[in-house]
Amino acid sequence: MSPDAAGTMWVEVIYALGDRAWRVTLALPAGASAADALARSGFATTIPGFDAATITHAIYGRPIDPQTTLRDGD
Repeated sequence: MSPDAAGTMWVEVIYALGDRAWRVTLALPAGASAADALARSGFATTIPGFDAATITHAIYGRPIDPQTTLRDGD
């Protein structure tokens, strides 16, 4: 995948616990950060007990800073 002509990229946000997982695919503007994606995911309002302040951001299991710029397909 690559950003379209309008600069839109596609990413997946996944939140996994031992026995459950939530996943959402988002269209974001090029240059969006991991924190932007998490905010747009809606997890804070749809997952009971979700606390964004306590999670580790990661891309394919590799920890990253929340302000890391995402790439299409992350």
